[in-house]
Amino acid sequence: MNKKTAIIVIALLLIIPVQAILSLRLKSLTFDETSHLPAGYTYLKTGDFRLNLEQPPLIKLLAALPLLAMDLKLPLDNEYWRVASQYQFGSYFLYYTGNDAGRIILAGRIPVVLLSVMLAYFVFLWARKLYGEPAGLLALFLYAFCPNMLAHSRLVTMDFGAACFMFIACYTGWDYLEKPSFRKAVVSGVFLSLALVTKFSCAMLLPVFAIIFAYGAYRDKIPVRTLLKHVLVMMAICFMIIWASYGFRGDAFALYAKGIRMIYWNQSPDYYFYMNGKFSLRPWWYYYLFAFLIKTPVPTLVFLLASVFTAKGKGFRMKNEIWLLMPVMFVVVSSFFDSRNMGLRRILQVYPFLFVFVGRVVRADVKRKIIDGMTVLLCAWYFVGSLSIFPDYITYFNEFIGGPKNGIKYLDDSNIDWGEDLPPLKKYMDRKGIREIKLIYYGTSSPQYYGINAKPVREDEIINGPSSGFYAVSAHYLARMRLDILMRGYGVDWLRQYKPVARIGNAIYVYEF
Repeated sequence: MNKKTAIIVIALLLIIPVQAILSLRLKSLTFDETSHLPAGYTYLKTGDFRLNLEQPPLIKLLAALPLLAMDLKLPLDNEYWRVASQYQFGSYFLYYTGNDAGRIILAGRIPVVLLSVMLAYFVFLWARKLYGEPAGLLALFLYAFCPNMLAHSRLVTMDFGAACFMFIACYTGWDYLEKPSFRKAVVSGVFLSLALVTKFSCAMLLPVFAIIFAYGAYRDKIPVRTLLKHVLVMMAICFMIIWASYGFRGDAFALYAKGIRMIYWNQSPDYYFYMNGKFSLRPWWYYYLFAFLIKTPVPTLVFLLASVFTAKGKGFRMKNEIWLLMPVMFVVVSSFFDSRNMGLRRILQVYPFLFVFVGRVVRADVKRKIIDGMTVLLCAWYFVGSLSIFPDYITYFNEFIGGPKNGIKYLDDSNIDWGEDLPPLKKYMDRKGIREIKLIYYGTSSPQYYGINAKPVREDEIINGPSSGFYAVSAHYLARMRLDILMRGYGVDWLRQYKPVARIGNAIYVYEF
């Protein structure tokens, strides 16, 4: 790597945490963080894994590590702890025990931001090794300013962690097959294990590794004895790290298995999913493809198409591309059978692989002026789009549907509103001199903690129309008011009938009546 490239890489790697930290300080906890972060702290302090068992512990443990340096009150005598009510316990721990919630939230999110920097470096490294330095820089640039990666790389949730460790596990698997050795087998086994204790869906890596290792052994004539020995080493490491992640408890693997069984325990059979203005009790098999199409920046989609059309050109080697494309295929195909249409975040793992694959476009067998001109224009478009959505990355939608302001017409939940915009709502109220507001909030944070004097909204105000005053309504609930009308046969569709006086981060709509 020459000096100029090194400077650009360092600059891009530094930009990632700057964007993340500047934006996360302006946001409240998202819905699931209220359970994840306190759960991780209880794991470290008590060794008890009763909270949030339906998710593996790694990200929660990493996020809670900085909290050990704080003198925090842990209310283990609370009823919520006894009955393992994770969201209620988390809310009580953060907001009602005298703990400094703001400090806890900031400290807990920093480890995830650092993981993002690590992942970004591996994106650059793999693209550079496969296609050269220009490809590495393009892949790193796309990662550094991707709204979807920025949205989730600052949150204590499993989705980004899965994207991080799944990608690095595949990189180390590829590196192992390039020149098998015991050391590389150990490294690959470690990152494969970390993926398995980050999110249960990362278990799809096991068949991915099995298929590609078998293909690589056949292609490169790797001695079967050597390969089997190294695979056994990887499996032993997986065993040890899963055991360690549950504190070397005797029932560690029973807890892991129970967590897998619990994934969908809290899913209501009466829950209606939302897409493109429609509701359904049954999930749409193509939901995630649709979400990907309208929430991925258009320049990324153009780069991706260009990479596909030039895939048989210069630099294409099946032994490399199989490591990039097969994990994507497994994630996408498994999403067809996902019983929850809950947000693009559930296929976030595909982005790092696609960024590396897109990097190959700079080596396409096309006139250099065409490639260079297209790359500059698309990168400029991409950069401006990323800056314009700061700090509201969760609500990003591309130009295909008219941008974030129209996102509510197509998707709900964590695609647009995950309870993250209480601080900017408070700033808006202060700026406008609003002392109290009627709030319909989708989230688990405490409006009172942020100084919001929130009043409850009566059901008849939602159904028949509001009374005088200010109302703040989460976008998720605005979209679902239509469902209530369909179920009852009458009511007021706020989204269509009333014009908001402000949109807070595209996630909370403010009305004045």
